[in-house]
Order: sequence, then C-alpha cells, then structure tokens
Amino acid sequence: MLNYPIYASILISLFLYIGYFRRMSIFSPYILNCIGWFFPFFFGSFYGELFFPIKTNVFILWLIWFCVSSFIFFILQPRNIKISTLYKYRIKFNYEWIIFLLILQLLYKIYEIGSSGPSDFFLNLRLSNINAQDLGDFKTLGWITYLYPLIISLFVFESLNAHNKNKKKRIILYLWLVCFVFASMSKFSVLTVIYIPLILIALKVKIKTVKIVLSVFFTFIFMMVIQSLRAGNFNIDDIFNVMAVYIYSPIVALGYLNVEPASFGIATFRFFYIVLHSLGLIQSPILATYEYVNIPIETNVFTTLLPFYYDFGQYGAFFSIIYGLLFGILYRYVNKNIIFTAMYILMSMALLTQFFAETIFSVLSMYLQCLIYLILFVLLSRRYHD
Repeated sequence: MLNYPIYASILISLFLYIGYFRRMSIFSPYILNCIGWFFPFFFGSFYGELFFPIKTNVFILWLIWFCVSSFIFFILQPRNIKISTLYKYRIKFNYEWIIFLLILQLLYKIYEIGSSGPSDFFLNLRLSNINAQDLGDFKTLGWITYLYPLIISLFVFESLNAHNKNKKKRIILYLWLVCFVFASMSKFSVLTVIYIPLILIALKVKIKTVKIVLSVFFTFIFMMVIQSLRAGNFNIDDIFNVMAVYIYSPIVALGYLNVEPASFGIATFRFFYIVLHSLGLIQSPILATYEYVNIPIETNVFTTLLPFYYDFGQYGAFFSIIYGLLFGILYRYVNKNIIFTAMYILMSMALLTQFFAETIFSVLSMYLQCLIYLILFVLLSRRYHD
C-alpha cells in the first residue's frame, strides 16, 4: 500500500527548505501553505494506520492543488516586506465607549445563553452558535454576530495605524474579540485572536522562531481548553482524539464522501446561490455542513478541497490558481497599500487551516463586508504626522 502521508511530508519538507533558503517570512503565503499541509501529513505518517487509506484520486487532487498554488506564491513573492512606518491613518471619532457598551451586552448574552439552555453552560453557548435547535431551545447572539466583521476589521485597521492615541481603542476592540471567542465557543475564533496579533507584529518586526513556537503551543492549549469546556470534561485522550479528527482525518474523509451535487457549483459558489435565494429566484441553497463519514472515526470535515472536489471532481484542483493569485497578489502589495495589507491579515489564516476546511468561498460574505468597512475607514480617516 502506498504511504501517501510520508510522500507528502517529504515533498512539503523540500518546499519548506526552498522557502528557508530564500529567507521567506513564516507568514508569507508560500510558507503558510506548506505549514498548513505539513502537520496533517506528518501526523498521518505515524498514526495513519488508525484510519482508512487516503484514496489515490484525492492524493493526486491535493498534489495538483499544493504544487500549483506553491508555484504561484513563489513567483509572486516580493523581495521585502516591512510596514512599520507606512500607514498613518487616524479615525478621529472616540468610539471606545460604544465598544465598551457592546462588550457589556456581549457578556450579558453569554450569561443568558449559557444559563438558559438544556446542557452545560459552555456547551449551551456552542450549540446556540451552530443553531442546534433540534437539540433544545437555545437563545442566540442575534444581531451581535453581524458586528464581528466590523470589529475585527476595525481592530486590524487601528493596529496597522498603531500610535499612542489609539492604544485604548486597540485594547478594547481586542477585548470584544476575546469575549466573542467565549460567546461562540469556536476553536477557529481562538486561532483568530492569536494569529492576527501575531502576524501584525511579524509584518513589522522579525519574530524569533521560539516565540512563534510558544504562540502555537499556547494556541493549542487554549483550543483544548475551549474543547474541554464544551465537552464538560477533559482527559489526555481528548488531545489525541482532537488531533486525529481535526488534523489528519479530513484528507482521508474527502475520498469517502458521497459526492452528488444538485446544481452546478452549488458548494463552491454557495454565496451566490444564497443571494439568488434571498431574491426569491431559486430554492434553498445547500447547507454549509455535509454528511458524516466513518474512516473509521466519524467526521464531517474534509479540507479546503471539499467544495471544489464536490462540484468539479479532479478539475476542482485548478481552483488553486484562484487561491494562488488571490494571496500572492495581496501579499505582494502588503507594503504598499493598507487595504491589501489588512485583507491579507484577515484572510491568510485560511492558508494555515487548509487541512481542515475551506474558509474563503464559504465565508465570502464576511470578507466582502470587511473589505467595505476597510474602504470606509480609509475614507473617513485623515492622515497624520508624528
């Protein structure tokens, strides 16, 4: 039997060596792409026998995706990235008290949702977030969820224009994001509140590798805390189970998913189907979740390749060209345009989490909102001088 995890680990290691030789930043799309795929295959090299084998067609699909996107990232890689003194926009309106009131409202909703559901406090928060109404009568965050694109865009914008006079704004915006982590009980939210500050720092100054490793370690610990709070218990086996289900199993599960798309591009272009549905032009769009498969562990996560493979089979691998151009161009202009910089910071985590799920096309609405907000921030700001 072909040991695809070992083959993939060796290939990615070679690409990483090229990136190291070229002195690429760990937050460049080329390196993030490598890291995002290295860990699941590395994990599978040791524990792959616990799962069904990766199907050959899925491995070929991944191979095309990885090589094409990496090649584009390599070609578009800029020579130098440094933004420490580039952006000097200032939003004159003192909105800190508004964010403070929103934090109080969010804390109240956390208490209300956690206390009123049929399960444990933190599990109630999670079940409410995923709209699991079939499991009980849950209150929801309601309109607060619509604030997320605004707050996270504002935090990135203020951070890129960091100065003494907006320090309080940055702190209180970050506190709202941390509260939202507990309100949603989402591991992705945990990753976001650690990843974004880290990349903001890394784009300005060189971070030692040991600090990045420590950040990854504490991120993992924080995610495990979230997982244990949701489950209501915790033991050492939980760590292995989470790693197995969320890190390696998606690339395996993709080959065992029943693929029967109802309409052209219904998974890939779900955003546009939702828009057409809201206009009353079509019936309900496809759900954002897919059926569980047993490999033999039960899972419903299928890597970033899922929507493209689901709709277009092996040809879905060529959507890597879109990924390559999108992130390659954004990163190439990181030191030249604040909107490009902010959008790269907001979106680049999608490269790091490719082993888990697709988070560009699937949440396109949020990123479009972020783009609109960033444009408005620039228009409503004025340039300042030190």
